[in-house]
Amino acid sequence: MGKSLRYLSEAGEMTFQCNLEGNLNEQIDTLKFILDFIDDEGFYINDVRCQIEFSEEGLKQFDREAVKSKLDYFLLVKKMLDKLEISEPLELNQATQKQENYIRMLINCLLYEKRAGFKEKGDIPPIGRIAIGNLQIMLLFRQMEDERYEIYDFFRYKIYCKHDRKGNDDTSQFCILTAEDYLRTSNLDKDAIEKSLKEYRNAIHFQRVTECILEMLKAYDRDKKRDDLLDMAVNLNCWLLEEDSDNIVHKINLYQCYKRRRELNDEEIEELNEIFLNNEDNNGIKASVQILLNNKRLADIFTNKLSEGEQDALLNYPIYNLYKELK
Repeated sequence: MGKSLRYLSEAGEMTFQCNLEGNLNEQIDTLKFILDFIDDEGFYINDVRCQIEFSEEGLKQFDREAVKSKLDYFLLVKKMLDKLEISEPLELNQATQKQENYIRMLINCLLYEKRAGFKEKGDIPPIGRIAIGNLQIMLLFRQMEDERYEIYDFFRYKIYCKHDRKGNDDTSQFCILTAEDYLRTSNLDKDAIEKSLKEYRNAIHFQRVTECILEMLKAYDRDKKRDDLLDMAVNLNCWLLEEDSDNIVHKINLYQCYKRRRELNDEEIEELNEIFLNNEDNNGIKASVQILLNNKRLADIFTNKLSEGEQDALLNYPIYNLYKELK
């Protein structure tokens, strides 16, 4: 019966065994079911009631308080994950003892607003990602006057950021995210990221948003199921074109987003040709345009005109993934 319950029926007697398996949600359902069917002395399969008469010996062996205590704890874990807005079920059986300690720490800090202490004095980074079973959770750690830490969800706690130590140019805390972060972080809040990246308007921030878009595209190229990342890259590129319309890089990045989803239309091809003709001295732009136009031979010609450093940079740009697909 499910992943955790087994029963043996022999000579009119039924013996139940429970070995908790499955993810957190499945284990919660199992524990609720056990308590309910013992309290109700039976259960239903569709509309058919299965009446159970428990032996006194069997009831003595059943520790109801222990089961209820485990259920209450699992419900707290679920409440903590819900607060982080993590929808992926936790594979609790994969968690190590150290990760079990992390769970209790997060329950205390996120649900009860307590502070956490660490043995590693001064070695706790302000922003970090911890693993719990199959989940990766990005958190903010704020050291307080008593050397203990307040812990917050990185995506739901606003940090006011500047581009440099002199306090120039407001920017978003989410500019630090890499392709790895986009792929692995379980509490990623795409709405919060997009809203924050669109909040600031200065040239340095526009450049950083461009770099964020490239990280999103790198992540998408590694996992083509992540249409959400491609959607966010498109939205941010459209916003950049409204705010910083003279920068043709935004147009090229928008079209490389489109290219990952569909063939470019005639109007887009015409605009790319115009960009090519208007950037006679920029071999990087010319190579990028020819990649988007599926012209491998011309893309090769202009790529070979790049300096060694520029060619090395191209290898790290997501447009290179499109270049490799040309025949």
